[in-house]
Amino acid sequence: MGGIVNGIVLSGLTRAYCGTFLVFADYMRPAARLASLSKLPSIFVWTHDSIGVGEDGPTHQPIEHLASLRAIPGLDVIRPADANETVHAWAKALRITDHPTSLILSRQDLPVIERGGGYAPASMTARGGYVLVDSSSDKPQVILIGTGSEVALCLVARDVLEAEGIGTRVVSMPCLEWFDAESEEYRNSVLPQDVATVSVEAGIAMGWRDRVGANGEIVSTLAVELGAAHATVNSSSPATTPKGAPMQTGLIHRVLLACTCNLLKTRRHVACLHTDAARCHVTHGQGVQHHARSLLAKSVQPPDFPLSARIPSTSLDPTHVEMHA
Repeated sequence: MGGIVNGIVLSGLTRAYCGTFLVFADYMRPAARLASLSKLPSIFVWTHDSIGVGEDGPTHQPIEHLASLRAIPGLDVIRPADANETVHAWAKALRITDHPTSLILSRQDLPVIERGGGYAPASMTARGGYVLVDSSSDKPQVILIGTGSEVALCLVARDVLEAEGIGTRVVSMPCLEWFDAESEEYRNSVLPQDVATVSVEAGIAMGWRDRVGANGEIVSTLAVELGAAHATVNSSSPATTPKGAPMQTGLIHRVLLACTCNLLKTRRHVACLHTDAARCHVTHGQGVQHHARSLLAKSVQPPDFPLSARIPSTSLDPTHVEMHA
């Protein structure tokens, strides 16, 4: 299928794309590499992009695939956070004529992030990474970087942190390749090196250390697996649901807050983080009273936390999608 798309694009008659599950990108890797080597503007759409893929189970769960695709030189890997980012990612992909792009989409419905009122326009997607919403304080105490479906979780975590007086910036990072192509001045304005930083992506941690810094925290699939293990031990209900996403989403949210808690401790901030099902205290000079493992060891049923008011809890509705030339 990927080879066919490359042939159509090479003929010069039209732009072509193809799509399948992200886990099957392994079978399409030769075609993607060939498109990159040949500088063909093929577009590969891979869906079901994380562990929340439903009843198909581990054989259909992409784990290392995002990092693996990002390792291909000349291939842009785009993982948009919602319908609006997808629109702008698609528009930029069509404007690229000298190398291939891949669009990584979710299985589950994602909330459409309302723009305006302090939230950056979706057109910023073209820069690869941008400040989606900034801290309420003059300078953020912590930065949360998210990609794809995890951006919504970062926004929920921001609400929790801001309510506790912790200035929190959320950065959406749909495409690392596009972000790296920006000027150093712009990159530093989005991710200043002197601010505690946490990344969250439903994949392996490889590639994120450079973004969060030596003292940052990385929320990856490994951390979620830790939470799932505790869920199996401490809960009479299974660690996954028929549709796969709710339990894992709650675990990612829990681990994100726990990692942020630990990071703020290392930065000697005074903070107190609360969730519906667990509490994590950080006090100056005393360290963490309950670190990430003890937090996860408690009841791991994900709280039925409300989404931020900025994130309507609706399925994708075309009427919410911004359309810009």
